[in-house]
Amino acid sequence: MVGLGLAVGPLRRPFAANQPLLGPEDWKGITFRVFNSPTQADAVRALGATPADVSFSWLDQIKEGTLRGAEFDIAGYEQIGGGPEAGNVTANVVLWPKVFVLALSQKRFDALTSQQQAWVREAAAQAVKASVDATYDEAPAARTLCDRGARFRDATPGQVQGLRSRFRPVLDKLVADPTSAQLLGDLQAIAAQHPGPEAPAVPASCAKGVAKSASPGQVPAGTSALPDGVYRRQLTHDQVAAAGGDPGHHPAGTWTLRVRDGTFQLSCRPAEGAGVSCGDSGSDSDVTVEAGLLRGTGSTVDFVGDPEQLARATGCSLSPSATEAESCGPPAEPYRMTWELSGDELSFTDYQGELVDGQPFTGAPWRKIG
Repeated sequence: MVGLGLAVGPLRRPFAANQPLLGPEDWKGITFRVFNSPTQADAVRALGATPADVSFSWLDQIKEGTLRGAEFDIAGYEQIGGGPEAGNVTANVVLWPKVFVLALSQKRFDALTSQQQAWVREAAAQAVKASVDATYDEAPAARTLCDRGARFRDATPGQVQGLRSRFRPVLDKLVADPTSAQLLGDLQAIAAQHPGPEAPAVPASCAKGVAKSASPGQVPAGTSALPDGVYRRQLTHDQVAAAGGDPGHHPAGTWTLRVRDGTFQLSCRPAEGAGVSCGDSGSDSDVTVEAGLLRGTGSTVDFVGDPEQLARATGCSLSPSATEAESCGPPAEPYRMTWELSGDELSFTDYQGELVDGQPFTGAPWRKIG
């Protein structure tokens, strides 16, 4: 192989289901995801856990309960639609960075002309420089994850020291290898210049408690106490982008929630400008996205989709022979939130349910307009 450069990659933190992994005591006996790295596996064993070499199915295994945690980065977890499933993030512990290695096979490189080799090296150099010069702000993605139910907890100084002590044998093994000792020394010299942990800024409410399961569990039989009314919330493309979202797959638009006698109807008018909005509704005018029943107790509300109500609101067909375009389709999985009405402002928090692009409820409050 011909080495061409090392590019900056994201910082990888512990992400976990059920409870955060703060100190060595939390790692004992759990199964933790690594991927294609003997050194990562050694580190996980040193912390007292069992490494599991898992690729794209890791989040499915988290949901199934066969995997407890994973090393991942904040922006990446937000981009895949992650939320409370593995949403207990140890904010001030960075296990390692993910470094992108730019390389080419020696055989292919030797087959290039001198000019082509120069182009390849120059392209790699530009990529490395761009990665170094870029800014990396994890706060917008972290705030989006907070809205989805994730929680960011800090390990105590004693817990951090305990983790470092457990890591020591792995570092000693790297130092004993001449091929890795020099690089490790260079990295440690850089790290010594930045001894403080780099944790993303999140709201105080997101830095306590634990991330709840994405599944809301059994739907209550009683009708929710969410007051009748018409509520509206507007999300611009700029607001979506500022929160770390992609306007092509997120809920830019004017959303209207109608609540009446224990039922709801959710509609959206797309925002003007580039990009698909209204959670990929596929429409350029006001459209009903969901309709159904409101169930719950106290300040919690479960949104339960009902195909018959959706058919009455939109004219979609319940017939099994209807085409995909005509059919109402299967009802969305129920989802649960905590609500609070203060004056004419309705706020939703603690979203629990299947995470889909276009979830517009949490974040800024809705205003009662009718």
